[in-house]
Amino acid sequence: MMVIPVSLCKSAAKKIVEELSTVLTNKYNLYSSFKHDFIKLKNDMSAISAVLLDAEKKQENNHLVEDWLMKLRDALHDAEDLLDDINVEFLRQKVEAELKIVTWVRNFCILSDMDDRIKKIIVRINEVANMISSLHLRELDQYQVNASNRQRVMNSISYMRCCREVVGREEDEKKVIERLLEKSDSFVVVPIVGIGGLGKTALVNLIFDDDRIKDGFDLRIWVDVSDDWSIERIWEKKVVRGFDRSSDKNVSGVDFFSCLNDYVRGKKFLLVLDDVWNCNRVEWLDMKKMLLGNCAKGSRIVATTRYKSTASIMGENKNENSLYQLGALVDGDCRYLFEKWAFAEGERVQHPNLVKIGQEIVMKCGGVPLAIRSVGGLLSGTKEESYWMSVKNSDTWSMSHLPEKEDGIMSVLKLSYDQLPSHFKDCFAYCSLFPKGSTYLRALDLSNIGLTHFPNSIGNMKHLRYLNLNGNNELRILPDSICSLHFLQTLKLSGCRRISTFPKNFSHLVSLRYLVITSPNILEKQLGTLTSLRSLTIECRNLVSLTEVIQNLTSLRTLRIHNCAKLNSLPSSLKNCTALENLEVVNCPMIESLDVCMQGLSSLRSLTIKGLSKLRTLPIKPECYASSLQYLFVIDCICLMILPDCVRTLSSLMRLHIRYCPNLFDLPCGFGQLTSLQVLQIDGCPVLSTRCRRIVGEDWEKIAHVHEIYVDNVRI
Repeated sequence: MMVIPVSLCKSAAKKIVEELSTVLTNKYNLYSSFKHDFIKLKNDMSAISAVLLDAEKKQENNHLVEDWLMKLRDALHDAEDLLDDINVEFLRQKVEAELKIVTWVRNFCILSDMDDRIKKIIVRINEVANMISSLHLRELDQYQVNASNRQRVMNSISYMRCCREVVGREEDEKKVIERLLEKSDSFVVVPIVGIGGLGKTALVNLIFDDDRIKDGFDLRIWVDVSDDWSIERIWEKKVVRGFDRSSDKNVSGVDFFSCLNDYVRGKKFLLVLDDVWNCNRVEWLDMKKMLLGNCAKGSRIVATTRYKSTASIMGENKNENSLYQLGALVDGDCRYLFEKWAFAEGERVQHPNLVKIGQEIVMKCGGVPLAIRSVGGLLSGTKEESYWMSVKNSDTWSMSHLPEKEDGIMSVLKLSYDQLPSHFKDCFAYCSLFPKGSTYLRALDLSNIGLTHFPNSIGNMKHLRYLNLNGNNELRILPDSICSLHFLQTLKLSGCRRISTFPKNFSHLVSLRYLVITSPNILEKQLGTLTSLRSLTIECRNLVSLTEVIQNLTSLRTLRIHNCAKLNSLPSSLKNCTALENLEVVNCPMIESLDVCMQGLSSLRSLTIKGLSKLRTLPIKPECYASSLQYLFVIDCICLMILPDCVRTLSSLMRLHIRYCPNLFDLPCGFGQLTSLQVLQIDGCPVLSTRCRRIVGEDWEKIAHVHEIYVDNVRI
């Protein structure tokens, strides 16, 4: 029986209801013709959501409920896709409206298509909702369902620090090592076969790190293969140990075995291919032939697999390369492993009844270590005899049919999964939303990978929210297709110093909230069109003016201006950024004054001024100081001589750092009025440090009210 992850359905249903509410309110004008359809869909979704917890409990023993959940899952996926498309279309029309582009024919066609899709989904969801009563599904209290499990799960998770030693595999380890080290000049392949959870990988790990193996082979190489056997896919996977790829960054997948061939030439090697699901016979024979022709005598390959058919392909020589069938653990080792996970030190003696129940539970585990650890870890969270009995008597799990069935381990793992709080279930179930090879990415991190060309295919990832390209200093151009990422919220381009222009339609990134850019030249007008920006970090050595960048960014909350060597002032248009809370001006040596730009920043909470080598004074006008300012950092301003008396108006200031301002000699007279100041730090200001000495310093009375005072890294 296929078990549907109900928490995933529940999360999807909740999201759909929320999105429908948004559509009905914020986008009503655009989709007014669909209003009644949306309301009907929303009502059905609410009714379905209410009974999902009951469906989760009943699906294991009721095929009709399982079928119902499968229909619901498929319909929810299509509904989510539709709502995403509606949002994309809304954003597209918003952009076109701002740019005064008229596309009536296209809009009509799109709306007609959506009308058809909506009606089909409504019919499907309505069919699912109408089945609730016939399946006798009822609403359950979420808290009631999870309350009894929550502490049990937390306890068992905390107990998982238990040592992960390999138990009961000494004889298997000995036999495989003997086979690998036997005096034979022929090329030996040892396939290790067993169902999932038996400990094939754990066994081979022991062998791989055994001193006899280390001494017996010149090279040891480990490759995680998993379920896709192809030269290209193996090359893309990470070689865990033993093979240095640092000099082969540009090698294509088809050249992988050629590189491997060169790497092992003339050497005696051990190659581990872990978790091989299906083996391509032709490529396997090609690989063997290539390696055989160049390696030293006595080289070996170990492959772990669940399938005898795969093992028979890899170990064709029946005399020398016969497969090794990994069996179940013996009873004594099973009991030892279970008790190690289920009982803390000293608990076994205190609970003799649980020890007996545990022995019966172990019998259901079929000698499979993963099953034993999973059940033992689950039971470690409680010593309630009734709960242990319910696990023992449950007919939803068993491994006693080993080795014929492969799905038994899944029933054991689901036993643990069922006890998780719903938010943990969401974490596990979320990945099942995406099919293998899916491009429905929300976050993509390509930082520091030496990227020189960014493919146009990025535009196909229409759900992308986060894109990090930091540190790719050879990247010169962003493709035009990036402008179609209407959901993109974060774009990081720090260290991409060769990017000197943005795509023509950069302003179409209407959801962009966070932008980090390093470039010698920035097209100010293009940045100025990103009116939804909340955070902007600029590093641009040739930037002369920020006027056109800043004047329209009224939603900006954080502005960082770093290493702009030619920037001689901040624009007066900064006052338009009424939501600005954090301002950093760092290493801009041409700036001499901050008076003009600081006026009108009524929401400012944090101000950092660093490396302004020509700055002689902080603003002298009271209107430059926002009463909301809580944090002020003045660092490496070597010409700074004056803190004006009007700083006393900073009624909310909580922390002030003055560091490496050697020409700042004293504090203003009104400094004592900063009654909210909690922390004052003064470093690298020789004269000022002397004046602030405790009791005897000339400025001591001005700062005596401050709770924490640090002078040259010493609290006084």
